[in-house]
Amino acid sequence: MIDDYLGKDIRKNKIITNELLAEYSANKENLHYVDISEVMFADETRLKAEIFLGDGMHLNQLGYDLWDPIVKAKIDQIMIGN
Repeated sequence: MIDDYLGKDIRKNKIITNELLAEYSANKENLHYVDISEVMFADETRLKAEIFLGDGMHLNQLGYDLWDPIVKAKIDQIMIGN
């Protein structure tokens, strides 16, 4: 199961990590944070197993399909200067 790879407190750990990454990138020129984690969760504690390859780490096409509109929106935002 995917949770075996990522620990028991995955949601909490991801929130903390994402906050630190967002804070770090906020003060860097040409470094932009994109939060793609929300679409990866099945519920408050479990990632969607169906978006990963068998190794439980790398995304499959479904996982990238979930990320795609989020990343595109961020690129559009950056390109128009907001």
